Amino acid sequence: MSETFVSFPETVFMLGGSYDWLPAHLREADRVRHLGLRSILDSTPPVWVHLGSFGLAAHMVTNGEYLAFLEDAREGAPEAHCYDEPRTWSQVWRDYPVTKTRVTSQPAPGNLTTEVEDYTHVQGFVEAYLESLRYETRRVAPPSDTASAAAARAFAIARWLLRDSIVGDADAGDEDLLSGLTSISEIVKAIDLFAKELATGYRQRVPQGQLTALKAGQFPEALQFFTRLSGALRQQGGIKEPIPLRRVFFPRGWIAWDGDDGHTGFQSVPWTDQPVTGITLHEALAFAYWLRQRRGLRVTLPTEAQFERAASWPAEPLPAPPEAVFDPSLKLPLPWADRNTDDYHRYFGRVGTELAGLLRNRKDYDDVLRRTCRELAGGERIYQLEGFGWQWTLDRFDPAERRYSRFRDREFRVFNRLVCREVGRRAPLTVFEYEPNANVGDSHFVLKGSPDLVGGGGLTMRRYAANPLRGHPRIGIRLAVQGDE
Repeated sequence: MSETFVSFPETVFMLGGSYDWLPAHLREADRVRHLGLRSILDSTPPVWVHLGSFGLAAHMVTNGEYLAFLEDAREGAPEAHCYDEPRTWSQVWRDYPVTKTRVTSQPAPGNLTTEVEDYTHVQGFVEAYLESLRYETRRVAPPSDTASAAAARAFAIARWLLRDSIVGDADAGDEDLLSGLTSISEIVKAIDLFAKELATGYRQRVPQGQLTALKAGQFPEALQFFTRLSGALRQQGGIKEPIPLRRVFFPRGWIAWDGDDGHTGFQSVPWTDQPVTGITLHEALAFAYWLRQRRGLRVTLPTEAQFERAASWPAEPLPAPPEAVFDPSLKLPLPWADRNTDDYHRYFGRVGTELAGLLRNRKDYDDVLRRTCRELAGGERIYQLEGFGWQWTLDRFDPAERRYSRFRDREFRVFNRLVCREVGRRAPLTVFEYEPNANVGDSHFVLKGSPDLVGGGGLTMRRYAANPLRGHPRIGIRLAVQGDE
């Protein structure tokens, strides 16, 4: 497994950015192409922050590397996998700031109300994932007693079948719902009955424009999960043994947990070498936890500030006290702006939304990687920072927060080890100690980079928020290592 990390020393840098500091050629492109860069940058105005040293992985985690995580057997127990252990999920749930997760969901089509999804009562991520599917089905399933009864039984079955992956007593409160189910055929029938009700609900509630996808079998995650569960049960050959989590829970888009070389995407690149996408934040954290346990590295996901610093700011160390002067014009709004002479719009604007359409062989793919990478002094390179899909970061995002309002809190810690000034100005800068998740109340998480929006595809300071319990398509991961390792 690749463990190449590019090191970044302690520094003070500018989080966010200002239109006035954009290079002239980008402002001209914005004027000619109406990219809306000013409105994008206005949502993340400049804030100066202090960051400690860290390392960022040179590449995104690949399908092959993630598959090694799914297949890794615990020493002395070949039948058990780290991915299945309740210990893994409880550790992830406890160690990261997600133990009090509340998500305000968007209204379903035809429904004007929103719903707060509350996961504060669950003990680990597997339970939280099942709860997220339960909320989804409540938004789309037909409001009938039959559907409600079928849903209750289906979720009780899911908890029972995945009992070895759930923290605590997986059967608590489900005995009555499971009564009478003594054979695989009866359990499969109960699951399939609910799946049929759920499919009906999707067809009745989704917008007209999505019906084509539904007719082609491209249903959302809840129905896909129960379809996988039913299929895994048919292969089980008995009901005494629980179903391994990896058989029903893997990156969305994988046909099978053990991978498939027939996937669409970058056809010129082997599937195992392509970035893994479609995974939830918790799957990403579990992968980092597994790697930390297996390799002894202090790895995790990067914070929003680490991601942006690595993508855009000079790699020089923090100047010695008592004073430092920083030039905001040195920040790269595009991580490859200092070396790629092509218009970034070619790759990551509307015409470059699907990179696969530009690639005819591995040489093309490698050329895109080379042209769009961030190259540092000494020849080190970081690839796929933007434009290859979104990438999770550890930061929570409060939808009520605008323009980095959290830094205006009087209680936010200020860095004062040296006096910091902006070039050309005498007044000292206020520099904050960057603390992920500080003063943030909601439970969406930040992800960086997108090839989908004009103007937003390559900007390093563009951020979005997503439900950490959903496996969104095109969301991948990159690892960070803390400190000087």
